[in-house]
Amino acid sequence: MKQLINYLFGTKRPRYTETSFHLKQINSILLKPIGYALGDAILHITHLKQLKTNYPHIKLGIIVTERCYSVYAAEDFIDFLMLDSAKNYFQQRKKWDLYLDFQPTYTSRAIFLDSILFPKFVINFGKNKKKYYNLDKTKNYDFTTPNLKNVHISQYLYHSILGKYLSPAPIHYSLTPQQLSNTLQQCWQTGKIRVLLAPQGSGRQLPPQELRALIQAVIAKEQVSFVLSATPTYQDYAQQLGLTDIIALSPKTTILEYFALAHSADIIISVDSASVHIACAYSKPLLAFYANCPHNIQRWQPINYADTFIAISRQIPNMDNNATANFEISACAEWLNMQIAKQLTAEPCDN
Repeated sequence: MKQLINYLFGTKRPRYTETSFHLKQINSILLKPIGYALGDAILHITHLKQLKTNYPHIKLGIIVTERCYSVYAAEDFIDFLMLDSAKNYFQQRKKWDLYLDFQPTYTSRAIFLDSILFPKFVINFGKNKKKYYNLDKTKNYDFTTPNLKNVHISQYLYHSILGKYLSPAPIHYSLTPQQLSNTLQQCWQTGKIRVLLAPQGSGRQLPPQELRALIQAVIAKEQVSFVLSATPTYQDYAQQLGLTDIIALSPKTTILEYFALAHSADIIISVDSASVHIACAYSKPLLAFYANCPHNIQRWQPINYADTFIAISRQIPNMDNNATANFEISACAEWLNMQIAKQLTAEPCDN
C-alpha cells in the first residue's frame, strides 16, 4: 500500500530548481508545523514573524489543530489558520505559492493530503528515513534542507533556500501579552517577588525533591511569592513537593490564561517544556532544567537572554531528553538567589 501511495501521490509535478525560485515572486506561504504542542506554536510564530518582517506583503497561513488554535489566533499578523482536516486541504487546493513542511517524518495521510493541496513550491526541513517513505523515494518537494542536526529550530529558515532572502537579525521569541484575570491575580502575594514554578511538562518533570531543595535554599523566602503551575497531575506533584506553607497552586487555566500568568511573573523556573519558550517570549529571568541530551539541547534550548540559566543533568550525555533529574541544585540556588536580590533592589512595582 505504501509503495502505491508513493507512486500515486509521492512525486511532485512539476519539481522546480533553485533558478526558478525567488521569494520576491511569492505572495502566499502556508506552514505545516513540526507538531501541535504549545512549544511548537511559539517556535513557529517566530518563523512566521521572520517572514513577515522581511516580506510584509506576503499572506501567511499555518495549519493548526484545536489544541493550538488560540495561540496562533492571538497573533494578529497571521492571516489564515487552517484546521488540519481533509476537507480544508481540498478547499485550499492550488491557493498557496509556497508550502513550508516542518513535519519530521512522512505519513501516508500527509503524502496524500499534501498532493491534494498542490502548492506551487514545497520546502521541507528534512525527514526521518523510513523503509518506503524517505527523501530518496518520496519526491513531493522542490527543496529540502539538509544538515540541521545541530541547528536550533528557530534558525531553520536561515539554513534553507530562503536564507539568502532574509535579512540577518537576532532571533527572539515573542507573544502578545494577555490580560491577567482577577482569579489568577489572587495567586500572587501582594508586594512580593513573583516566581512561577513550572516543573512538569507533557513528558518530563523535575523531581519534587530537587525542586524542594532549590526552594529551601532561597534566602529571602519571606519576600517571594511562589506559584505552582497547573498540569493534569500537579496536585500529586504538590503533595510530594510539600512546602504548602509557601507555595500556592494555580487554578487550572486555558492556554492564554497561562500566558497571562507567566507574563505576570518576575522569574520563571521550568523543566524543558513550553514554559521555557514562554519565558523567553516575555523576556523573563529563566531557570531551565534540561536532560543531558546534547542533540535536544542544541535544537530546543532557550534563546539566551542575560538572565537565563540552563541547568543540565549530571547524568552522562545520552539520547533520553526526558531524563530531567540529578541536577547541581547549589548552582541553581546561587543563580536564583542572585535574581531575587536583583529584583528586590530594583524599583518597586505595583503588584
